[in-house]
Amino acid sequence: MVYNNGFDDRTLTDVEKTVTDTQTKTDIEVTLTDAFLADAKRQQAAVPAGTPDKETFDQGSVLLNTYDVLSAPIQGGMGVVYRVHHNSWDVDLAVKRPKESYFQSDKQKENFVKECERWINLGLHPNIVSCFYVRELDSVPSVFSEWMDGGSLSDQIKSGKLYEGTEKEVQARLLDIAIQFARGLQYSHKNGLIHQDVKPGNLMLTKDNEAKVTDFGIAGGRADENANAWSGAYTREYASAEQQSKGDFTLKTDIYSWAVSILMMYCGKRLWQNGIDAGLEFEKHRQQTRVLLPDKMTVLLRSCLEQNLSDRPESFDEVLAELIKEYAKQTGDVYPREEPKAASDTADSLNNRALSYLDLGRSAEAEKLWERAFLANPNCMDAVYNMNLFAWRSGRSNDLAAIDKLQTAIANQVDSNEAKRGQELMERFYIERGRKEDTPEFSFSMHTEMASAVYITTDANWCVSSARAKFDSDRYEIRLWDTKNGSCVSMIDGCEEDVQHIAFNPREKLIAASYESCIRIWNAANGRLHKALGKESCEAEAILFAEDEKLLFSSHNDNTICIWDIHRGKCIGKIQPDNVTPANALCMGPRAGTLLSVHTGCCILYDYKTGKLLRRYNAPLSVPFNCIQLSLDRKTIAAAGQKGVYGFDIDSGECTCYDANHNRPGELRWTRDGRYLVEALYSSDNNLIRIIDVAQRRCTHTIKLSGYTLFSTSVGLTPDGRSLLSASAFGVDKVALPQKGVNGAWELSRIISQASYDVFAREYEEKLLAAHEAFARGSIRQALELNESAWQVPGYENSVDCRSLNRQLGKSCKIINIRAVTQAQSVKNPCKGGLKHLFIGSGDTLLSSKPGDAGCCLWQLADGFVLKEFAARNLRLLCIASNGKRAFADRIGSANLEVLSLETGNIRSINMGSISPIKGASCTPDGQLVMTADLNRVNVVDADAGCVLGELPGGSNATIPTPIILPDGARGIVHYGQGNLRLFDLKNRTYLAETKLIDNIDCSGNKIYLSPDGSYLLCLGNMRTKLYRTSNLTCLWTEQTSFTFAFFLPAGDCFLAAQRNGGICRIDTVTGSIAETVDSRINLDVFSSVNTDGTLILAQDGTCYQIDYRYEVE
Repeated sequence: MVYNNGFDDRTLTDVEKTVTDTQTKTDIEVTLTDAFLADAKRQQAAVPAGTPDKETFDQGSVLLNTYDVLSAPIQGGMGVVYRVHHNSWDVDLAVKRPKESYFQSDKQKENFVKECERWINLGLHPNIVSCFYVRELDSVPSVFSEWMDGGSLSDQIKSGKLYEGTEKEVQARLLDIAIQFARGLQYSHKNGLIHQDVKPGNLMLTKDNEAKVTDFGIAGGRADENANAWSGAYTREYASAEQQSKGDFTLKTDIYSWAVSILMMYCGKRLWQNGIDAGLEFEKHRQQTRVLLPDKMTVLLRSCLEQNLSDRPESFDEVLAELIKEYAKQTGDVYPREEPKAASDTADSLNNRALSYLDLGRSAEAEKLWERAFLANPNCMDAVYNMNLFAWRSGRSNDLAAIDKLQTAIANQVDSNEAKRGQELMERFYIERGRKEDTPEFSFSMHTEMASAVYITTDANWCVSSARAKFDSDRYEIRLWDTKNGSCVSMIDGCEEDVQHIAFNPREKLIAASYESCIRIWNAANGRLHKALGKESCEAEAILFAEDEKLLFSSHNDNTICIWDIHRGKCIGKIQPDNVTPANALCMGPRAGTLLSVHTGCCILYDYKTGKLLRRYNAPLSVPFNCIQLSLDRKTIAAAGQKGVYGFDIDSGECTCYDANHNRPGELRWTRDGRYLVEALYSSDNNLIRIIDVAQRRCTHTIKLSGYTLFSTSVGLTPDGRSLLSASAFGVDKVALPQKGVNGAWELSRIISQASYDVFAREYEEKLLAAHEAFARGSIRQALELNESAWQVPGYENSVDCRSLNRQLGKSCKIINIRAVTQAQSVKNPCKGGLKHLFIGSGDTLLSSKPGDAGCCLWQLADGFVLKEFAARNLRLLCIASNGKRAFADRIGSANLEVLSLETGNIRSINMGSISPIKGASCTPDGQLVMTADLNRVNVVDADAGCVLGELPGGSNATIPTPIILPDGARGIVHYGQGNLRLFDLKNRTYLAETKLIDNIDCSGNKIYLSPDGSYLLCLGNMRTKLYRTSNLTCLWTEQTSFTFAFFLPAGDCFLAAQRNGGICRIDTVTGSIAETVDSRINLDVFSSVNTDGTLILAQDGTCYQIDYRYEVE
């Protein structure tokens, strides 16, 4: 702490000088030592007359529309302190606002940031003044911390209140304060911090004499280091010799200063001017105490005040052990305060800490804290809101993803008040986004079948589309639409090929359509063929009409760009760039006679009259661009691909990433003012239009319309710039461009004091104990209610004990819904190197191939304890029996099937009689029968007998079948890559039923899942999901949604499916309807593994995720 006034030995104001590296004002280290009112009052006299601080707030004013200022600003040497009242939480806080003048250098700012980090990261402890968060007040970072109503120990010494009462009462009071003081410093040390400025002024008290250490502003030393910790500031009157000499010191330095402070408390005033003297003259000072210093305390303080570090106690553990014994001796009672427990980080505290880091400019740390908050409580509304708001504002995510996650958190709220508050936060988000709904102003349909190609002109006045004439027809039609009224003004019928790309020239009234065989130009006025272009026009990648000339450009996969005379139908020139991929899209250049093309990783500007390459614009990444658009002022190129939207300055070539959070772009349009890019996406779910703010470099709004744009999409802007038109496979929608609203405030979580957490701890323990007792009595319903109640106690939302009991209770209950999906742990890998081929076995064990193909290992997930090792090299795991007794693998370089006994650790081989290695396998729950698949066949194997029973008919040399054996072992299902699904009688090896799947659309790879009883088969495709009855392969339902991974819950009445955005859906097996969706923030794929009761998922990166359910008694 830095003070500018002198030392007055005649008073007990404890206004000490602090020594710094230099005594110049500009080098004063910005600290939070004076963060509290009591300290600030003692500095008030140091402020020179006539220099009022203009950076203050008046008493009675309101800060940030939330904090009522209760006290007048108390001027300090480096800032002001206020007592404020949070008018929503009904709690008083202390606010320290440093003077803006102390942020003149980077060093000062850096020190302040470090100081805030240290204090905030200490969290909540009964003997530490809690620093809750940092907020900016008029651009000045200000610290909001716990308000202490009893002043400091220095104040209490001065007032004499410590010494009121009988000798026994006073002795008990002083020992109590000494113990609490020591406990606070002990906690600091165990969290890796040496305080370095321990003194009575830095111990705050409540009116009930609860003592809390404050000011960790200069705590730069690491408590786990034995030397070389040094800070540039200390208070000389309490500092040890090693600190004043800037030598090496450890946590024993704090022990010394603590002893000096306790000695002063017993003396009733400070009798020395230098902390070194307090130790050297201890024998004299102990004779001058105001309160008798007990013999044991004399011995303890003497040892703590030794000049040599090695002669002092090793830690506060030793000090506290002696203090507590002395308390009992002096009072005759056991020390009444329980061993303090620091409150665990809760989602609320982590959220507030994240906002503090954000205000300090530390966004990466803020994001990590929000992730921790989400893991602690996935449904904490404040954390979910802030985390997704930040992801959206920073361009890491889009608005639809944020809305989806907020809605999920609201739906999962148990408390109706929290759900209501969540809705309020959602409304705040909608205001900032611009609007809640994107309702079309005008819509019209185009064809009875899905359009394969659509194009909206730049001025949005015309739309041209192509589709199959009828469902069962081999004829295709092209239609031209007036978008102002949705009328079809021209139709071209009779084409025998599907259109791949289409364009319209309003001036010439010509439609260009590219087919696999060639490009045809149609007269829109009479519907007749105008010209069929030559063979060079086949398989065009893109087509474009020239704006002012009667030309058409087409790009082709032979890396050429052809220039066509649209009236003669002749190719009048070719452009063939070197060292690029074929052009995926074309647009006119910034000057007459120029053309732009876009390729993977670059855009190229040509003079198309000469074929000369004028300039190449390179992206920083090899982005597969597939659309391009020049701004209306012709100064900037925009190009989009699956890795982002980029802008290129026409003159300088400078490349800027406008948006990296991206998907499959179909078309781009600039707004007239050049502030936004409007982007149409290819999508299988909806018609999505993204509004990208070029200056902010992020998507500010996603318009979600009904439609299907997987193969065709287009967008245009009306001449007035107020609306856009979007074309999908089914029709055209006109939507007003959204106007971005005012940014909403971040949401701080309500602070909870350590005393409240102590109450919560007792409440939690009582409820959990009652739940266990109810379970022991067989009262399952009561046990569920009590356990759920314990689980909802603040600070225990991620309780391992509640989760464990809930899992036990759930074995005899029915699942109501998903409570939460949280990260449980990362696998404690006993093997060096990465994990691969992971399978969860019985009892939450893990079976995995060792790194370097060095065999397999079976171990416990919780602690990494190795249960079995299989030393055979080149093993690749295929499947594991659900009873956990047996697993199957193939050996690289061999076609044998390896049978691993998970009980004995033995391995035996079964000769498959094939030269093709095994690529997949499925076994019965007991591991007796196995179906294996190689490149072109499926075998049935008796693992007990060690022989191949026979081969199933069917298959193809070009595919690898996916085998699935039913639990009864009598039947099996095989999915062949070409699309057919067959049900087999395994005994007779004949197929019983067959159905057709559209490969990838209906079933992608081996994303096939069997219900526990074998009644249902689930197929996940890239575009839709299907459920079959296994008895006859009848399709029960089809849903136009896609998932990355799925598994059935034990009862089989529902299954969980993972979305690409990290959501987990619970889906009713019979109907296919989504019962609920929860945000998990995890990405699961086909290689993920799940345990038998569906409570633990293992991702391939080795991370385990817990799924907690709510149950009811059946």
